[in-house]
Order: sequence, then structure tokens, then C-alpha cells
Amino acid sequence: MLTWKLWRALCSPPYAHPLFQRTISTHFIRSRMRRLVELMTGYVVMCALATLVWPMLFMNPAIIVLVVVACSNTLYSMIWAFRVSTAIAREYELETYDLLCMQPSGALGVGWALCTGNLYRSQFFRGLRFVMPMISISVTLALVIALAIPILLAISSDGQAETSQLLMTLVYALSLAIAFFYIDHVQSLLLANLIGMITPTYIPDRLYAGLWAVSGFLTVQIAVYLLTLIASFIILPIFHSASMLHVSLIFSILRLVIFYALREGIILVIWHLLAQRFNANPTELRTVFKAVR
Repeated sequence: MLTWKLWRALCSPPYAHPLFQRTISTHFIRSRMRRLVELMTGYVVMCALATLVWPMLFMNPAIIVLVVVACSNTLYSMIWAFRVSTAIAREYELETYDLLCMQPSGALGVGWALCTGNLYRSQFFRGLRFVMPMISISVTLALVIALAIPILLAISSDGQAETSQLLMTLVYALSLAIAFFYIDHVQSLLLANLIGMITPTYIPDRLYAGLWAVSGFLTVQIAVYLLTLIASFIILPIFHSASMLHVSLIFSILRLVIFYALREGIILVIWHLLAQRFNANPTELRTVFKAVR
């Protein structure tokens, strides 16, 4: 599957590529105005997020956790879409992009080196790459442990209805934890980077490239969430309305598949479009995945 192939390639960046080395070793000095704008933007976004999710806290505390995690993945990926697109657009503005593309790795290799170089310049990304799988495993284990005792008590007391209800709750919780703490994190980051790479090929201006990359990523992200909700909770229940454990298990798996497959298809389309825009040949495509086994 392309998602995991790209993710393994992202986790094994081209360390030997000179452009990658130049990117991770370059220190860009941010002006006070830029830092102020970033701070104010973050403050406004957090205030807007708090305003939107605060009423949900009184309805269902679990919902606010999912909303915060989904928004965190989205906001984090938006930052990288902006940084990657502006880094590539910067080479366009300096009129060095065509010269860089004369390297053996080609235009796609140059774009990938700039993309991964900007990611690995951040200590936060390096740490988060290892922390998120651990969080996913920890949350999964915590859910299993938290519901194991009530399930065992219900079984020992011959409470079949209570046992089924608790098992369905565990199935839903596990599927949501896998979806948002791992799949959403991986695919959001990949999608942001691919959009960040392809946007400057249409808009070589740094500011507009960054804005369009963020807008494009956010549009795709919201569309995936909405389509998943519609397919999972409106279309699927039409085919079966029974509230049985095996039905809930099947539906949970199908919802995970839908959530994954929607973005897998989008990533596949953008990757092929990216290969066309960079005029990549099979050798250049293999260069990106050379570290992937």
C-alpha cells in the first residue's frame, strides 16, 4: 500500500543527498514580526477550537478527546504543508530550482530531499515520529484494561446484555483509537507533505504557495472526515440495523477501512500527479523508495 511505503520512505530520508544535508543544517532566522504572527495565529486557532468543542464537553467527554486529537493532527500537518511548500517555492524565487533539478535524483528527488530535510530539521518531528505509535499502543492498552474488569464482572454475573454492551463499547473505542492516534496521524502528515511538494509547481510564490497548500490540505482533510461520517454512520446502518456484537465488530472494521481507503486513494492520486509534474522516470521513483525494504 502506498501509504505505508511512503511512510517508511519518510522515516528513512535521503541522508546522503547533499540537498537534504544542506536543508537540515541551514538555520533560518525568524524575524520578530513573523514570530508574533505565528504566536497570534496559534492563539486565535486555539481560541476558536476551544469555542467549538467546549459545548461538546457537557454532552460526551469522549467526543472532545476525539475532536482535539483530530484537530491536533490537522493543525500539525497544516504547518508542514506550509513549510514544505514555501521551502520549494523559495528555490523557485532564488532561481536555483532548475539548477538543483540537474542532480542525478531529478526533480522528484530534489523535492523529496527538501520535504524530508524540512521535517528532520525539527526536533519535534523526530520525537513525535516515535511518540505517536507509543501513544496509540498505550491508549489501546488503557482502554482494554479499563473495560476488562467490568466485562469480567458482567460475565461472572451472567449479564449477557451488559457484557455485549461493554464489548461493543470496547470495540468502538479501540477502532477510534487506532483511527485517530495512528492512521490519521500518518496519513495526514503524508498528505500534507505531498500537497506541500506539488503546490509550488503551480504557484512558485512563497506566500501564495503556502496559503494554497494549507487551504488544499484543509479542504481534503475536512472532506475525508465528512465522507467517513456519512459512509460510516448513515449509509452502513441502512444495510443492517441490529445491535449485535458481531455486527458492531464488522461495522467497526468497515469504518476503519473506509477511513483508511479514502485517503489512500487521495494519496495515490496526488502521488501520480506529483510524478507527472516532476516528470519523474522509474529510476527517480525508485530513488525515493531506495531505503524501503
